[in-house]
Amino acid sequence: MAAVASIAVGGAARAAPTERFAEREGLTCSACHVASNGGPLNAFGRDYRWRAPLVEDGVPPQANAGDPAAASAVGGGGASASDPSLAGRWSGEAALYARRGRERAFGLRTRQWSATETLRLRGDALFGNEALSFRGEGFAQQADSTSDYGLEDDSADFTAAEVTWRGSARGSFVRFGRQFVVAGAAVRRVDGAALRQPLGGAFELDLFGGAPTDDGIGGRSGDRLFGGRLGARLGSAWTAGVSGFYAQDHGDASDVKGGLDLGWRPARWLDLSSHAYFDWIADELYDARVHAVVMPSIAWQLAFDYVHSIPGLFLPKSSLYTVFSNEAYDEAGLALTHRFAADLAANLFGRHTDYESSESLLQAGGGLDARYGPNGEDAVGLEAGWQDESRDSFGGSSTDDDALFVRGYHLLWWTASLYTSLDASRQHVLGGAFGRDATLVRLAAGFDPHRAWDVEVGADWVRDPDFEDRLDLFARLRWRF
Repeated sequence: MAAVASIAVGGAARAAPTERFAEREGLTCSACHVASNGGPLNAFGRDYRWRAPLVEDGVPPQANAGDPAAASAVGGGGASASDPSLAGRWSGEAALYARRGRERAFGLRTRQWSATETLRLRGDALFGNEALSFRGEGFAQQADSTSDYGLEDDSADFTAAEVTWRGSARGSFVRFGRQFVVAGAAVRRVDGAALRQPLGGAFELDLFGGAPTDDGIGGRSGDRLFGGRLGARLGSAWTAGVSGFYAQDHGDASDVKGGLDLGWRPARWLDLSSHAYFDWIADELYDARVHAVVMPSIAWQLAFDYVHSIPGLFLPKSSLYTVFSNEAYDEAGLALTHRFAADLAANLFGRHTDYESSESLLQAGGGLDARYGPNGEDAVGLEAGWQDESRDSFGGSSTDDDALFVRGYHLLWWTASLYTSLDASRQHVLGGAFGRDATLVRLAAGFDPHRAWDVEVGADWVRDPDFEDRLDLFARLRWRF
């Protein structure tokens, strides 16, 4: 993943995101990049880079990796790797995000404010054992609105609280507590246990079980859930896996899914992956995907995707939202990326979606991204897209229009600690359906001394012909320790 970051932004010295983000979020490299072996960033990866363009865990990009001062900045100067303390080495991040503005709720104009606090904790070498670690994440939210149909009530939750014991075999672990499990067809959050164990040099086994924590209508959606994945490496180019899980709610089967995944990488320039997952209760193939990447050189990359999906079947059966997204669709897309230089890249994309009800959506566009400044810390970019949407049952209304989207952004570090960011986008619907023309301008200023804390304040200006022009204010304070 470190190499992936250097590919994405043109050199390890400039790479802000690292494998630590993937490890912290339980993701693979392909979550942020268009291929499992790296390459240009996808939409999710570009969004993450924009939100955290310079700093990962408190280390500024211009810091020398061998500089003791830079190393001490990680985790706010936590204990060194040789610390024999039985309490272990602890680090974390606490953040406060506040927002005040106006929104439309069920057609009513409402004034709303919200405050969200998040906390991440990580403990390594617990009880003096390097194999034992802890990871926890939680949040709390307070909100108020002038309408009864505004923001949700105050809430708090632990999204993760897990203890992991890593085995002597590479990649093996046993994990207990609240955690996200990702094993083929199973992508769920459970209160329970998970195991990963290599079986010789060619096989790997994932097992998990516990109580699901995904909320349904009345709270926890199920009594128990268990499943796993058996993966195999077939020669030097092929990988394969079979996976599945079973869930119960009130003693009855509530979710039974399973399927196959395949990967083929015969050469460094070619990477193919696919999977097909089946829902035995709905008796439907709900998720089938093919992803192919051709990279003849570091300057060029072509990616192809095909998806057959029923979004509602990804959710627990007790969730109300399954009834709103039970229409199948088939989607094919192409993306071409070209790196003119280490700090200049362009991309083009096209996507066509066919819905089960004979409706369709066609999208095409591209963008240009440039990095500049003494260490490549400044960024400027432009994106443009066009779509032709023809849907007769979109929210109970008819939509048959062309739309044009344009976005530009600029990030500028005025000093080593002070920066501003500007992000402006415009949506223009040629037919004027629903008056969906809209403009968003976001301006933010931040102070980041590349130490244990940083702060950002900003404003969003929104133009919405169907509602009203409005100005929303937000602020974020983050502390790393």
